[in-house]
Amino acid sequence: MADHTLALSGGLHMPWSWCGHCERTYATGTCRLIRFTPDALHPHPATLKLCPYSDCNASTVRYQWQWANLLQQHPEYPATPSQNVVYMR
Repeated sequence: MADHTLALSGGLHMPWSWCGHCERTYATGTCRLIRFTPDALHPHPATLKLCPYSDCNASTVRYQWQWANLLQQHPEYPATPSQNVVYMR
């Protein structure tokens, strides 16, 4: 998974990601992994990376956003978000 931490001017990192599907935040780098075993038609094993929330089946490749992007659009949101809280885009 791509590293989406944002280095700030003080050398600090914002290790938060936002799921564009369920609109909740999570620590960047966490996800649910589904590994597929190789077979004759698909010789390379595939890994699907999903949002860490069990009730969301969104792919982190498509729906993961940097929390900093949302902060630019919504400066009223906290710098450190709460987990399992919906933050509307």
